[in-house]
Amino acid sequence: MAGTISMGARREVASAVTERYRSAKRAEKGRILDELCATTGWHRKHAVRALRRRETVGPGEIEATRKRGRRYGATVKDAMTALWEASDRVRGKRLKAMIPTLLPALEQHGRLQLGQSDRDRVLVISAGHHRSPARRCEDRSERRQPAPCRILFGNPARGPDPRVQ
Repeated sequence: MAGTISMGARREVASAVTERYRSAKRAEKGRILDELCATTGWHRKHAVRALRRRETVGPGEIEATRKRGRRYGATVKDAMTALWEASDRVRGKRLKAMIPTLLPALEQHGRLQLGQSDRDRVLVISAGHHRSPARRCEDRSERRQPAPCRILFGNPARGPDPRVQ
């Protein structure tokens, strides 16, 4: 039957079963997946993804998924940017190791003024949150540009950059 069913019909079957799948218990979900795979010819993992997907808005369009709420506010973000700049733009585990030393120094020199709760958040922030603030810049002009010699001549070990004309 899977060879004769159209893609539109497969989507209709999946949308008809989606609500029943979401409200079902684990054992019943397995039976629903078996039925859907037999009807559509899909692999089990594809069927699971299709059933967990958000409601469709139109043909081929999917409603935007919910985004996670922000864990750290603007104060913590600004403090991390200041720490990142003061550490000569190191990231990840290296910045995490430098924070206990840099934070009191920046506060002592008046570069940072954090409340106790924000200070505690900065001290316990995970290494995964130490991504470069330059990556998150809204305005691309704020990003640090590579050195002109690297643009023109590339890495000496690899030779000139073929993209430069």
